[in-house]
Amino acid sequence: MFKISVIQVVLLLNFTHLELCYVQVFTAGYTNKLIGCSVSPDEVVLVRIYGHRTDLLIDRDKERNSMMILHSVGCAAPLYCRFDNGLAYGYLPGVVLDVDLARKPIVRR
Repeated sequence: MFKISVIQVVLLLNFTHLELCYVQVFTAGYTNKLIGCSVSPDEVVLVRIYGHRTDLLIDRDKERNSMMILHSVGCAAPLYCRFDNGLAYGYLPGVVLDVDLARKPIVRR
């Protein structure tokens, strides 16, 4: 069910190499559904479908604005689109910031 919807979202975004499209459902989340779609060998679109009533805990407008600001300064992937119960955005490889990494001078500056 989700895979068909994700492919429809990616088609609307006009990516050109969809013959390489590979869809993966990530299962580690507790509230949201996260689906990744490889649209080229080096580009992934993530589609997040919000969990039921998570808007009571998370201000989705502020979340979206934060994503756009972070992208504008090179600290986040692009936000491609939003829809009633989720959004689609790019993927940037990286590592999870933990306490030890945050203490390093190169990270703090």
